[in-house]
Amino acid sequence: MIEINAQSRRRFIKNMAKVGAILPFAGSMLGENAFAATGYKNVLFIYHPNGSHAKYWHPSFTGPINTSEELSFGLGALKQHHKNMIVFKNIHIDTEPDGGMGGAAHSDYLWGCLTGDKHSDSVPSVDHLIAEKLGSQGVLSLGVRTGNTLSEGKPLVVSKPRGVDNFSRPIPNNNPFDVATKLSARLMPEPEGTLKRKIYEANLADIKSLPKAQLLEARRGKITQHEDALTQLKNRRMEGSATVPFNFNVKETVSLNESVMAMPNSVALIEQFPALCKAQIDNAVAAFANKLHRVATLQLSVSDDNGGRVNYSFEECWDMAVLAHDRKVGDYLAERGADRKNPAHNNNHAYHSTSSCSFQAQVRWHFSLVGYALEKLKSAGILDETLVVTVTDMGDADHEPSRGGIVVAGGAGGGLPMGQVIDCGSVPGGGTHKLYGDIARLLTGANLAEGPWKGGII
Repeated sequence: MIEINAQSRRRFIKNMAKVGAILPFAGSMLGENAFAATGYKNVLFIYHPNGSHAKYWHPSFTGPINTSEELSFGLGALKQHHKNMIVFKNIHIDTEPDGGMGGAAHSDYLWGCLTGDKHSDSVPSVDHLIAEKLGSQGVLSLGVRTGNTLSEGKPLVVSKPRGVDNFSRPIPNNNPFDVATKLSARLMPEPEGTLKRKIYEANLADIKSLPKAQLLEARRGKITQHEDALTQLKNRRMEGSATVPFNFNVKETVSLNESVMAMPNSVALIEQFPALCKAQIDNAVAAFANKLHRVATLQLSVSDDNGGRVNYSFEECWDMAVLAHDRKVGDYLAERGADRKNPAHNNNHAYHSTSSCSFQAQVRWHFSLVGYALEKLKSAGILDETLVVTVTDMGDADHEPSRGGIVVAGGAGGGLPMGQVIDCGSVPGGGTHKLYGDIARLLTGANLAEGPWKGGII
């Protein structure tokens, strides 16, 4: 066997550094994926129920976004993120291989919005297909008050792993505290004196010894990225420390088995819903930052006429309903008997009639969570390598897949031309089938061989 002394090793690594190859080389030695900021990509799918309403959601133009004003009432909460997002209006929510037309139940559309085929038991959803191509970490499946219906026992779950039929879809983890506990346990430190520690320290020492001043500025920046990435990886594997903390502060207090399917109308439970949503986003961002997952799917409850899990009369959404009323967006909210002072009367604030102020408020609030996710990703330093993709089961009208609205935001390594509005033309089979196919190709470098995914919108 050929022995390599310290001097020849340093010469070898120095040459590797000049072509920006240290971290991938170190990653192969360590059995880890290379994860410098360049080239490492994550995706967070956020499902929100019941679609949007074209009149109050679609921007009035297509092309580059050159304004800091709200694009629409539904997108108002994202006005600080225009340069980091693409708005897809008039997009068909494809839930059948040929696109399909409409008239199905909410559960059917929910089943199909990420599989592209609501009837198929064999095809995994696109998030699982992407995760399979990216490695062995799998999909981090998160929910907020998801579960089964009372009458039919259907799992109202958008994500579908390989090898399960539609009626066996696993319910996402609805408890942020439990999610944080399980994720943080995977950061447990390895025993002292391991070979990996020696390899980390040797390579970090070599990187620090490189004459960075003699390299081009771009190469110096890449060496610094490699050094930071290796340091984070060493800390995570050797000390068990998280780069970004998980959220242990929020627990779900509603059991979602079939005996208590409907959510009680108490102020405490109503006001807990936004905290649950944000805690789950915190945990998804931390999972990305700590390199535990590259794909996460967050399901924000289910379609609102199934199960009554959410009462949107919490303060944030109520204020948006008042704003909708003041701007004459939708019909007067009191038509549904809404009464802020008596939450027990407010179950109709979850009603999904697209003509109501309440519905428009819900849509705006759902997209405010997308803005929250972007801010958390930015704070964690991984916005440029992460895509946030909105998912929904409905288009413009009740039980119709046409004229939908979807936002893709973030970075994903600069692979998408952000800051624009694209009109998709409401073509069945040419909407989410193509968009999610494009996203899969961007993240994995290859077309998906399974399912109806095509690509071609972006």
